[in-house]
Amino acid sequence: KYVLKFTLPNGNQYESSPEQIIATPPILKTYDKFNGKSRLSEDGKAFLSANEVYLDFQDTPNQKNYYLWRYTHYERLIHCITCYRTNVGTFGYDARKGSCAYLFPNYIRIPYYDYQCDGECYSIFRGKEVNVMSDVVSDGQVVTGRQVAKVPYYYPFGCLVEIQQMSISAATYSFYKILESQSQTNGGLADTPPAAIIGNVRNLTNPEERVAGYFSVAEIKSKKHWVKRTDSSGDFDLILGHAAFEEAPSALDITRPPKAPCQPSATRTNVKPVGWQ
Repeated sequence: KYVLKFTLPNGNQYESSPEQIIATPPILKTYDKFNGKSRLSEDGKAFLSANEVYLDFQDTPNQKNYYLWRYTHYERLIHCITCYRTNVGTFGYDARKGSCAYLFPNYIRIPYYDYQCDGECYSIFRGKEVNVMSDVVSDGQVVTGRQVAKVPYYYPFGCLVEIQQMSISAATYSFYKILESQSQTNGGLADTPPAAIIGNVRNLTNPEERVAGYFSVAEIKSKKHWVKRTDSSGDFDLILGHAAFEEAPSALDITRPPKAPCQPSATRTNVKPVGWQ
């Protein structure tokens, strides 16, 4: 069993309730299916396509089990930087400075140019939705077709999804279930009134404080799944947030358009992910 203890600079001491690691069964199989109307757009006006990823696993029999899934999705990027133009001329990516160059920064910025990546570059997307399950109706059975990811149709070529499966405690499941119901439902007259999201960390110095954070531990079983996109069709999702538009080559300056380096960050890497095909 594990307990988290910490003290803030103001002297307040915190401690979590004990959490114990529960054995997690392996992922038996992963597969995906293209759905032309998989995801609701952010403005709620249209359904967008995606490759929906599923998995199968063997539930541990004769005991109550609770599961949590997370995933990380990698896409190979074509363009690494967007530079806007101004209404007094075109000033795009400056390879010497490694940034967009604006000679007149106070002028209005109008249509943009997108610059291709200089070398390999991969976008990193982490699933935002809470995905938990209880085995109350599937004890000891092989669970098939559990949806664990929705991968937008960004490019005609394939992409990589890394799936994590975890067995969690009943208390952890209850916490995430409340979080799921409050963050992923539309709300309506028939919905249950929101419950307070209180975690398992308490303030020992001030017991009256309500702490929302939750400390848990888990054994992770992971599996990488390659999405081929051979059955994907229709319009592409805009990975840049807009349709790509490149600067035209210049006969007067053969160095243009330049390419932009991949800048590693929490959402981007220049290292090919393990399992990339």
